[in-house]
Amino acid sequence: MEKDINTVVGDPFEELTIDEMTKIQGNGTQSAQSTPVVESLAESFALSYAISRAFKHSK
Repeated sequence: MEKDINTVVGDPFEELTIDEMTKIQGNGTQSAQSTPVVESLAESFALSYAISRAFKHSK
């Protein structure tokens, strides 16, 4: 008993309407947000790097 694959899994993504694609993947209004921990680590690294460069060049 062979079944048509489209009846089992649905239409290929490329054949969906824009509205159907948007429902599946979202409409793209979300933006990435970083956490304070990531920002603190980046600031700490930058400060450490600047201090170490200043220390190396002062010798």
